[in-house]
Amino acid sequence: MRRLIIGDIHGMYREMMDVLERASFNPENDILFSTGDLADRGEESVSVLRFLLSLANFFPVLGNHDKYLLSYLDDGTIEDLWYFYNGGMETVGDFRRKNVQKEEMREMKEKLERIPVVRVLDNEVIVHGGIPEYLDYEKVLELSDLPARMQRECRFADDILWDRMYVRKAKYFEDNAIGKESAIDFSGHTLYVGHTPLSGPFFSSSFHVIDVDTGSFLPSGCITIMDMDTFEYWQSGKEDKRILPFRRD
Repeated sequence: MRRLIIGDIHGMYREMMDVLERASFNPENDILFSTGDLADRGEESVSVLRFLLSLANFFPVLGNHDKYLLSYLDDGTIEDLWYFYNGGMETVGDFRRKNVQKEEMREMKEKLERIPVVRVLDNEVIVHGGIPEYLDYEKVLELSDLPARMQRECRFADDILWDRMYVRKAKYFEDNAIGKESAIDFSGHTLYVGHTPLSGPFFSSSFHVIDVDTGSFLPSGCITIMDMDTFEYWQSGKEDKRILPFRRD
């Protein structure tokens, strides 16, 4: 059984289905992890949610856009910051166009509420944004043991959802010995993140991090899906399969 991880989708349903097909995704035999941000910005968030939340072997982490969506699904709250500046307008429009009923919205909300902020696997840590500099692996491990609701309510949950500094430091210091001491010791684990869209999947072996957000909603962007054991990856709209030269230090 393969363990695959997909980067931020942002309501780009056709691109999501395209990359799943390129990776020969089999929902019965493959486990699919996700870095979050299932909705917003794209025009087909409802279709994305309907498909992914129906999968038995789908294990996402919560993204900052998923947290916005939770408030809307809960009581119809439409925050200006979300609606006008973070893609909420497209998501609300899609729910209204498809005339999604309250019962289905309630079911979606209940499933999203069960999504944790942090997942710790045997060899991987998965978060949406990054790990703030004031946290270490032990704190992250403690957080992962909490129920999803308690993870969301934790005082540093939003920092994990929104953090970009860890990836930025990894990019800056990857080829520079100075500053590498700021890398977190993940006890042999690889950190998978999204949130920071880049032109291709980014990795830093010395910082133990892989960013699989490749800007699904951007004009030149795409969705990336990666095999977490072989580091093979596929991208929507691109024919060739590639292998990330990542090493587990």
